[in-house]
Amino acid sequence: MARLDRVVYKKYLKSIMYYDVGAFPDLIYPLSSRLIQKGKKRELEQRVRTDWQARGNNVFLKKYIGIDPYFEIDLQEDNLIHYKCVVSDVEDDKKDFYIIKPDCSSSLFHLDERERAKISGKKSGRNIRKDTVICRKLSNIINENGGNIDVLKIDAHGSEYVILKDIEKYIKNIAAIDIEMWTTQWYEGAVLFEGSHQFLSDHFFVSVYVVEPFQGISVDLLYVNSNYKDKDKLDFIKKLYGVTEKTIIDAEKQVENQINY
Repeated sequence: MARLDRVVYKKYLKSIMYYDVGAFPDLIYPLSSRLIQKGKKRELEQRVRTDWQARGNNVFLKKYIGIDPYFEIDLQEDNLIHYKCVVSDVEDDKKDFYIIKPDCSSSLFHLDERERAKISGKKSGRNIRKDTVICRKLSNIINENGGNIDVLKIDAHGSEYVILKDIEKYIKNIAAIDIEMWTTQWYEGAVLFEGSHQFLSDHFFVSVYVVEPFQGISVDLLYVNSNYKDKDKLDFIKKLYGVTEKTIIDAEKQVENQINY
């Protein structure tokens, strides 16, 4: 991957609106810890980490919006915003929220009955706690922040398709989406990989990078908007993730494997 010029690096970061759905624990590194930990050259990774942590120089993004019902951080910068809620298809309403301990996996969807049986076994060492959380629509949060969005990360354990449908009117303006999709019916009523992938394909998004490979129940892929108007900004985002011809081929294989799974 070509070295990113520091001037270009700052220029494009300052123009990016980044939405992090399921922010915990990624608020520590506001462009998402995944973005800087996977497939990067050491020099770039170190520079990114240094820039994030530098006093008075913290976060070059135009705006980082982290959304999570529990994780809290003292945000000292005007361009860091935290919404303490869960993204759903309803606005300012309360819903049941299921947390698996000690994993801390959480979802608006209850686990499939067979998975609940596994967890409830005495030897599993795990249990499910039910909480009540405030829900908001991502489309309304985007609107509150000027209607702009460049990069979206979705780690919502079953709600990804609901979220995509809700922001459909904004989808053409998004450069990249880092999305975890479920490949097995772990959660009752959740739309699986095929639904989210087809939605993204229908809106001209293509998979280019495997953020987290298939591990039995889910896969996390980076999709980019092939119709995105600002090609320079899109290329910059792809470089940050470490997108290459090889990663594109790997991502295509992951998609093909899941479709045929």
